[in-house]
Amino acid sequence: MKKKVKIKLATIIFLCFQANIIEAAVINVNRAIAFQDEGTTNVDHTALLNNLDGSFGAATGGTVSINYYATGTSNRYFDALSLNFDLSNIGFNNITGMLLRFYTQKGGYGNRGWQHYQVLEGAFNSTNEDVGMGAAGSTDFGNGNVIAANRTIGWVEESIDLDWLASDDFNVTLRLWNARIDRVELEVSTSAVPIPPALFLFSSGLIGLLSVKKKR
Repeated sequence: MKKKVKIKLATIIFLCFQANIIEAAVINVNRAIAFQDEGTTNVDHTALLNNLDGSFGAATGGTVSINYYATGTSNRYFDALSLNFDLSNIGFNNITGMLLRFYTQKGGYGNRGWQHYQVLEGAFNSTNEDVGMGAAGSTDFGNGNVIAANRTIGWVEESIDLDWLASDDFNVTLRLWNARIDRVELEVSTSAVPIPPALFLFSSGLIGLLSVKKKR
């Protein structure tokens, strides 16, 4: 008995399109070191920032009680975080987009104008460390109506310039004004390697527009 099997061209096109789908992955921070303007660069908060567990940033040490970037040496707040991510499982050359995401609360100041952040290139970037609200390049959390201390803002995300990528060992600095952090993660997008249509059809057992005759 002969059986004719026909596969519609639309189905083939759809399957070929799927071979080019964009994929996304979340990467936990590999190393997170809190630092301040007076040179404290050795407080490791990696474990604290790898889980959303309600435990917000601990003390970074130092001598400044209040300064222009709002958090000083409170026993609960960060001033800046040097973040390291290992991209070797994906390969930095395969990345087509990056978002730094962090879960945050407002700090103890009532002045809503100090409620902002800045993502900076490289490790331990000291840009704007002594600049107050309105620092060039900083971004408001977008929730200026939250005035009370330690109110949750939630997830915030910021796109990262792909020009900052130079290797699988990726470093970025997150500077904070009047905020504390619970979790940090990097979301990366990659484009799957496209499969040549001819090879895709061949590997699927399809020839041309396909009319396959099968004997039983």
